[in-house]
Amino acid sequence: MNTQITFILVDDDAINNMLSEILIDDEFPGVKIISFIDPEEAIEYFSKANTPNENEKIFLFLDINMPLMTGWEFLERLEQNKVDINDSFYIYMLSSSVNNDDVEKSAKNPKIISFVEKPLNFEFLNQLSTTFSLK
Repeated sequence: MNTQITFILVDDDAINNMLSEILIDDEFPGVKIISFIDPEEAIEYFSKANTPNENEKIFLFLDINMPLMTGWEFLERLEQNKVDINDSFYIYMLSSSVNNDDVEKSAKNPKIISFVEKPLNFEFLNQLSTTFSLK
C-alpha cells in the first residue's frame, strides 16, 4: 500500500513558504503541500484534520519566530486542542537565525525531530528522503 506524504508549512513569510513549496515539489513530485502564513489557521486545520494513519506521513515545518505566536506557542496550542502527534507526524522547527536556546529546546522536545536553519535546501530534503524512504 502506498504511503501518503504531506508537507505542511507554517511560516508568516509567504515568500519563504513559496520557495519551500517549490523545493519540496521538485524533490518530491506529487506530494501534498499545505502552507499557512497565519498560525491560527494552521491550528484550526490541525484541530479539524483526522489523525494520520499508518499509511500517512506528515512533515510539519514550523517557523519559530512569528508575530502572532511563536512556534513554541503553536505546539502548546496543538497540545491544548488535543491534536494527536503520533508516529506518523514529524515536526521540524525552522528559523532564519540560529539561536542556541531554540536549538537546545528543539533537541529536548521528544515531539520535534530537529531544528532546521532556513531556508530549506535540496541537501536537507535529500537527507529527509533517505531517512524516511520517501522515494
